[in-house]
Amino acid sequence: MHLKNFTTTGLSLILISTIVANDTYTVQAQSRFGNCVRPCGSRYKGSHIGSGQRAVIEKIEGLIKLGQATVDDYLILGDAYRLEKNYDLAQQRLSQGLEIAKQNGDRQGQAIALSGLGQVFTETGRLEDASSNLTAAKNIYSTLGNQQGINLVDWQLRNVIIQQRLINPSRIQTAPSQLRIQQ
Repeated sequence: MHLKNFTTTGLSLILISTIVANDTYTVQAQSRFGNCVRPCGSRYKGSHIGSGQRAVIEKIEGLIKLGQATVDDYLILGDAYRLEKNYDLAQQRLSQGLEIAKQNGDRQGQAIALSGLGQVFTETGRLEDASSNLTAAKNIYSTLGNQQGINLVDWQLRNVIIQQRLINPSRIQTAPSQLRIQQ
């Protein structure tokens, strides 16, 4: 299995080409901010990361100030801040998106927020928090029957396990088909 774009998540606002179980997949969507990709769903709103990233951040922050931001807006913003390595704001916006998704009964939004938080925690070395959030996201994707979401979160969990292995090799066992943490 190849792991491409090691730190890319399902929330990335760039074109994602993730190879999971030797399958490449992307799902493109349209939004008020332009074309984007959401590998785990069909309603992700966003923009391509690049020269317009700051403008998108400012537009969404403006929507938040006006009380007009959606769950997707918070998720986009959290991921944009993560890509800028502004992890405190990324965690804050993803957590806010998670709470709104819970209030709205939006299970897909909850899974995406948890996956995004898992990525933030992975990148900041909070591997236990990453594993917890990613496992919760996987459970939601399982109840939704979202196999792409499950595959993506499995890939993210493998990345966490690889990082844990680098930090503490005695906690990890390698099985032929998967990596797993010793309990």
